[in-house]
Amino acid sequence: MNWLILRGVQEAAALNVITTVAKLIPLLVFVIAIIFIGAFDPKVFMSNFWGSETAGAPAIADQIKATTSATVWSFIGVEGAVVLSARAKRSSDVGKASLTGFLGIFIIYVLVAVLSMGVLTTEELAALKNPQMAGILEAVVGPWGAALVNIGVILSLAGALLGWTILAADCPYSAAKQGVFMHAFTRANENGSPSFSLYLTNGLVQLFLIIIYFSASTYQVFYTFSTTMIMIPYFLSALYYMKVAARGEGFSNSGGRGGSLGAARFFAFVGTLYGIWMLYSSGLELTFIACILYAPGIIVFALGKKEKGRPVFERPYEAVIAIALALLAVIALFMIITGRIHPF
Repeated sequence: MNWLILRGVQEAAALNVITTVAKLIPLLVFVIAIIFIGAFDPKVFMSNFWGSETAGAPAIADQIKATTSATVWSFIGVEGAVVLSARAKRSSDVGKASLTGFLGIFIIYVLVAVLSMGVLTTEELAALKNPQMAGILEAVVGPWGAALVNIGVILSLAGALLGWTILAADCPYSAAKQGVFMHAFTRANENGSPSFSLYLTNGLVQLFLIIIYFSASTYQVFYTFSTTMIMIPYFLSALYYMKVAARGEGFSNSGGRGGSLGAARFFAFVGTLYGIWMLYSSGLELTFIACILYAPGIIVFALGKKEKGRPVFERPYEAVIAIALALLAVIALFMIITGRIHPF
């Protein structure tokens, strides 16, 4: 993946588009086959939808709370167009790409979930091996359906690895371009690829893969960590949007170039509330661990400011936030060492 991206981000992104289109084929076959073959049984769907009461089952609120991380994980990456917005020809394309991507993912998830619940019972779905879609399509069209889905999974993983490698490298590269990170992150090769950032971020990925291999941790543990890590930027983005909307910066009440101020304030408020809910549902333990992973960023931030001859903290609240983050990271490390929390 490094070799592909070092040949140029635009070329790698074009290849990512091809893999995205290719992995949509099994999804389309899945939806079309179930609908047109008539495999969807409304009775089975209604039985699965309403379920049955189980003794000792958690309350609805607890069930929703437990699925929040999985829901957020499913939509991670929808902000990809914003991350790469500096490379867009028109700024308007960024908003269109983000909205189209979100709606597309949402529709696919709903169709796959609803149609699956109308083909097999809850017990049969729970007994399927991963990827479950392969078992469902096999029940509808035969063994070739499972093979098609498995090929789609391989393409999806390859495309996801390529896409996330690009995003992970471009984030610190863009931050350095804006003067937030050290100048070293702006290093690029002759093809314009962020080489320094690419090698560093991929090195960290390999480190975590080694940790997974030599520990008893599972994929679910690390996807939960990743989800908690992204929840914080999501919440802060919504909070900043609410501040901008409250001040009316770039908006007009009549809706014109800046958009509707009333709509902006509404969505900013809802987004902030959901951000609070996300952090609450993830739990304090994972939030503490996230502080450990975020704390080293203070050093990168400070070095970047020093390179430009500017004070590290230009506003008092920046120092307060940095100190609080460092203290939380120290507390989290202490709790891990004493065995009060178990990250792996």
